[in-house]
Amino acid sequence: MPRPTRISEISELNDWAWLRRRHFPHTNLYGQLGTAMLQGQWLGKYAGTNTGEVILELDSVDSSYGGRAYIYDDRADLPSTAAYVAIPAGVTTHQIKNLPLLALAPGGDFSTWNNVRSLFPGVTFPTTADTDWTIAGNTIKVDWLTNIGTSGSATVTRVDGSRPSKLAPMSITTWDEFRHHVRDLSPYRYVFRGQENNSWRLRTSFHRTQRADLIRYMQLDVNELHRHLSGLTTHLFNLTSDIEYAAFLSLAQHHGYPTPLLDWTYSPFISAYFAFKKAGPPVEKVRIFLFDRQQWVTDWMQLQRIAPARLHFSIIDAVALNNARKIPQQALATVTNAEDIEDYIGSKETDTRKYLQAIDLPTAQREQVLKELNLMGINAGSLFPGLDGACSQLRDRFFGL
Repeated sequence: MPRPTRISEISELNDWAWLRRRHFPHTNLYGQLGTAMLQGQWLGKYAGTNTGEVILELDSVDSSYGGRAYIYDDRADLPSTAAYVAIPAGVTTHQIKNLPLLALAPGGDFSTWNNVRSLFPGVTFPTTADTDWTIAGNTIKVDWLTNIGTSGSATVTRVDGSRPSKLAPMSITTWDEFRHHVRDLSPYRYVFRGQENNSWRLRTSFHRTQRADLIRYMQLDVNELHRHLSGLTTHLFNLTSDIEYAAFLSLAQHHGYPTPLLDWTYSPFISAYFAFKKAGPPVEKVRIFLFDRQQWVTDWMQLQRIAPARLHFSIIDAVALNNARKIPQQALATVTNAEDIEDYIGSKETDTRKYLQAIDLPTAQREQVLKELNLMGINAGSLFPGLDGACSQLRDRFFGL
């Protein structure tokens, strides 16, 4: 199994389209797959001998759905469990007998029980389980009995991160109001993200493909990316280094390959550029997210890893290794295994503690906004150093925004 990986930042390259088509063959222009019955992330609770949370991550693999099931016990003094499961396509019931079980070490790594049993004195851990699966629409019920006699039952529901955002925007509705509001915010407390459609939920490019098995992604995609792209980078990334692994993944993100990262910027005006740059009819409003990075990091543990992990949303401000875009974009990223980021952040909020806000602005103001941002030095030429950025900037200048 792959070791836990830290996440980082990256940039330049060119030949990403081939890899994207190979690993995400059914994605359309917006990265969406046709609906697949079991493909995606499923979440729920379990009860029985113990209680806790279940995360099920299934990909479409040949004629079945395969991926990882994670069982996170409510008791911190007990180990959590992982298993690889495969369910044939088209079935409504399925049995998996003698399903091998792996323990999850306290740091989150896969492990054999013999390697971690000393950390859990007095605990007996099962090595296999007989499981019964019942599939009904967007729910899966699974019952199990282990080889040591412990049992449980869980119902998991498929996460739908593609539905329209339900995040109510702030009362700011014009560019002038936006400028005045962000000018008074504490520098570097908030990070910002611009999206050209105010109905889009926060969602990573990996989860927009409806793939979900992040271990498979780390084993297949990242390793093949490294083999295919090492001849194109000026630096040979060492994937055994946490820092360089993160940098390599961020490089793929910046050049269009789906990753579990989400890009943000410390600059509200740079986020406005990304929101307005491609905006237009029939969409009437763009959206700029404001995320209270400082309070989130104070309140919630940050996991610098992809998988396996409990649901998390973690900040990364990594080195700009081979990344000419990171500095001018004032960029940082988040890493998450949550398909629905808005729901996850919302589950941590209270009436008096809000982390995520949104400002919706009319696309009708696009030309005014982009002209003003250009006067600030925020344009394609400054944000995307190189030929592409320079040509894009001059195209806007001579052929109109």
